Amino acid sequence: MNSNLNSIHLGQVRGSYIPEIQGLRGIAVLLVVLFHADILLAGGFIGVDIFFVISGFVITKLLIREIRSGQPKIIRRFFLGRFYRLFPASAVVVLFTLFVSTIALSPLDGIQSVTSVSRYTSFFIGNIGLLQSGSGYFFSVNPLEHLWSLGVEAQFYIIFPIILLLVYKYSRRWKQTNLVFVSLIAVMIFGSLLFASVGSRVFSQVFNISARDFSFYMMPSRAWEFLLGTIVAVIPNNKLLKKSIFRLSALLIGMGVLAGSAILFKNQNSFPSFLSLLPALGASVVICFFNQSVIVVKILRSKLLMFIGNISYSWYLWHWPFIVFAKALYPTTQHVALLFGLASLGPAWLSYWFIETRFKFKNDFSGKRVVAFAACCIVLPLSASYLIDGFRVDLIKYITDAPALEDLRFSVVNQCQHVVYLESDGCFKATTDSDHRVVLFGDSHAATASNGVIEAAKMAGSDIGVVTFDGCPPFPISNRLDGCSVARKTYEQTLDVLHPEVVVLVNSLEHYLQYDSEQNMETAFIVGSQAKYVTSMTANHIRVVIVLQVPNMKVYGQPSLLRKRLSTSTSNLDDQRTRSDLIGQLRSAIGSDPLVFFVETDEIFCKNQLCDPRVNGELIYRDQSHLNPLGSMKFAAPVAAALRP
Repeated sequence: MNSNLNSIHLGQVRGSYIPEIQGLRGIAVLLVVLFHADILLAGGFIGVDIFFVISGFVITKLLIREIRSGQPKIIRRFFLGRFYRLFPASAVVVLFTLFVSTIALSPLDGIQSVTSVSRYTSFFIGNIGLLQSGSGYFFSVNPLEHLWSLGVEAQFYIIFPIILLLVYKYSRRWKQTNLVFVSLIAVMIFGSLLFASVGSRVFSQVFNISARDFSFYMMPSRAWEFLLGTIVAVIPNNKLLKKSIFRLSALLIGMGVLAGSAILFKNQNSFPSFLSLLPALGASVVICFFNQSVIVVKILRSKLLMFIGNISYSWYLWHWPFIVFAKALYPTTQHVALLFGLASLGPAWLSYWFIETRFKFKNDFSGKRVVAFAACCIVLPLSASYLIDGFRVDLIKYITDAPALEDLRFSVVNQCQHVVYLESDGCFKATTDSDHRVVLFGDSHAATASNGVIEAAKMAGSDIGVVTFDGCPPFPISNRLDGCSVARKTYEQTLDVLHPEVVVLVNSLEHYLQYDSEQNMETAFIVGSQAKYVTSMTANHIRVVIVLQVPNMKVYGQPSLLRKRLSTSTSNLDDQRTRSDLIGQLRSAIGSDPLVFFVETDEIFCKNQLCDPRVNGELIYRDQSHLNPLGSMKFAAPVAAALRP
């Protein structure tokens, strides 16, 4: 055994259990739960970054101990340990979430997103699935969204042990194994940070996805956080670190950085960025020096934090589905997310005792037993996801003809949503030999408004084609990559095929302001982009009908089998300044072009500045900003008037 490797410093490690680490885990999961429950801490999401640093420290300690022991099959033992640590509990949570989603979430959107993501999480690549879906962490309501971090961890666990073993294998050629290893880790940290800042932009261009999401979700751009924990695990003792004043000062600074990050960070503009370094470095310093303060040791070793730390993995798994279901069922109830988040401690405790502890140290299973067990953890969630997907189709058909389900049946959008229909009888007919052709272009707001626009085309005696893409209007929405190149290519091809006389545009410009924290710049870009697109249409003698963004309504939650009637209340147009400003800027940018017609939506859906999402007791909105088919019919007549030559 190489003596240099034995000199690697593992902090104040007592056996395989470090009480202070458990306490720090407790703090990390509390930060995450409070953030998800929308209580107090805007930067509570840094708890995940703390987890990553802890994981890097712990697995390095475990691997080095295995290497020191001289036991064979180190990689196999490590992988089995991680497998039994992560897989069984997550599989149970995925199964639970899948089945509860069928009754707690909308069959129109929610169930489908859960089943799709669950297939990725079954293979611990949930981060990749969420990246492909375009689901942003800070704006998601998917009950499996939080499992992205397990994907990142699992992928790191596959690569890092191999690197460490290679260092050990060839260490006899080096005089200073520890120095070589630390140097290698430092280079890897630099590479990971470079990938997060530069590489993510390159890959986002190649795969046509958001650079921000790519940096957030992908393991290579997160590896540096684990590696900081590795550095702490192998950092050598020296005279500077032995000085009590330095050690105590460093500890206090580390704790202060963590507290400041949790309180001051804002989700929309803090991550991912170089600000991510602060909580990760803070956690690293705390792990390195937590034994230098009696007060800190007492806090980290408190019974409450130790208990929470012990069940932190299970609580992390269970809390987010509970919170999402709570918000879906009781969106107007104050602090319901916190109550359900705390309630998830119950199944988390059961999961810890009956699943985690049962499999935690099972690293001696035969190959056949391991394969069989892994197959169950994968096959059961996969089978459940496909079963529920099939049931979802039947459920949508059922609710369409079920008056007793009230608001749920009015949220069903026609089959034109999310689909390009050209010369198709599936929804309507768009032929290339008509004298008067119309196309509807736009994002999800166009899709939900398509019923009314189709009816308007019939009233005007026009053939119509519909092309809609969620989150992708026919013009650029950001001065950066926006992931809509395929959609815009389809819009262009449609114009080339149909040669329309009129283009109807329905989009929500307000929605796209979330893409950039520099709102003023982004607003100017979005407005200018649509104005430029409209001008390009009129330059080719194509009339343009712009259906202005509908008023935002107070509609809470989504309908489901458990939530058949939505909570609603009236809203005031005076409170919708961002929307009004955008509409005003768009009018000014386009000017008085005779080929452009604006359809006013305020006059249709509001009276005396007061807007109501219900008409005669019937819901006309699908959610806060999207119409349902009944609501879209409200502007069929004005759109028809605009379509007539």
